[in-house]
Amino acid sequence: MLMKLNTGILLVLLTLFSHISEAHQTRLAYLDIKALDSERILINWTRPLSDGQALSIHPVFPVHCYGDSMPQSYQLSDVVLDRWEINCGSQGITGEVIVFTGLSNTLTSVLLKYQTSNGAAQQKMLNANDATFMVPQEITPGTSVVWDYLRLGVQHILGGIDHLLFILCLLLITHRFWNVLKTVTAFTLAHSLTLGLAVLGYVQVPPAFVEAAIALSILVLAAELVRARRSDIVLRSPWFVAFSFGLLHGLGFAGALTEIGLPATDLPLALLMFNIGVEIGQMLFIGAALLAFRVLHTMGGPRLAQLRHLGAYCTGTVAAFWLIERVIGFY
Repeated sequence: MLMKLNTGILLVLLTLFSHISEAHQTRLAYLDIKALDSERILINWTRPLSDGQALSIHPVFPVHCYGDSMPQSYQLSDVVLDRWEINCGSQGITGEVIVFTGLSNTLTSVLLKYQTSNGAAQQKMLNANDATFMVPQEITPGTSVVWDYLRLGVQHILGGIDHLLFILCLLLITHRFWNVLKTVTAFTLAHSLTLGLAVLGYVQVPPAFVEAAIALSILVLAAELVRARRSDIVLRSPWFVAFSFGLLHGLGFAGALTEIGLPATDLPLALLMFNIGVEIGQMLFIGAALLAFRVLHTMGGPRLAQLRHLGAYCTGTVAAFWLIERVIGFY
């Protein structure tokens, strides 16, 4: 019976991890619309790749807008960027509606940014339930930034499997309430610090190195979970471990935020809201994990210990795969 239980748990965990071999597969598309003058508009359309192909999502502009230049297409590491100009004539584009085809068939969201010729900008997050954008006649600074970057922060942390696995390992290592509180607080302070410094340009670290180091941090904690006798620093000061590795995870958050882009006129506000969003998503995950631990505790100590070890082995295996993959990516 116990063997069947272990086998079942292992199969479930392996099935789960088989779907997350890419920790940061980009699932967010970006449409940047920049008015060059009253008629001409520059379009930058970035879509994530899925199985080597760009997702079949396309913006549809008003019928009176026509292509003013041949589209240029660039394939980057995990996205495709299309760039072209459209001309909307004397009618312009303000007050018109932009819609997306193919968005209803995916889980992808689109971050749309519209910038006027005088530099004022507005952003909106679009998804399957809300796939239209009306180009505003006037732009109120800051209004959309608050909700859009708050949502982006929540979405990034809950979609960042490597960050969540690191937090999960921290929770499994720290059992007592005060240890959990100190450890999570240290992780929060650390990644908030490097997130701000990196976005503001004070710290610059190659993204490939950051991603490899994040994978290594997960591997180190997974190894600690299966050791018979844990390191003194992990036992006595788990908060220090969380703070040290949290500095790396903050650089990872900064890389994602830099890729998305920040509004020049509302940079501090956007940075603050993104960080708050990350914290909200993090607390939601921690709350769900602690609730799950509570439920699993009713299964009894031995079974919970077995589950912890199986989870640690699977997490370590995935982290090792990420580490090797990302180090190979250096070359």
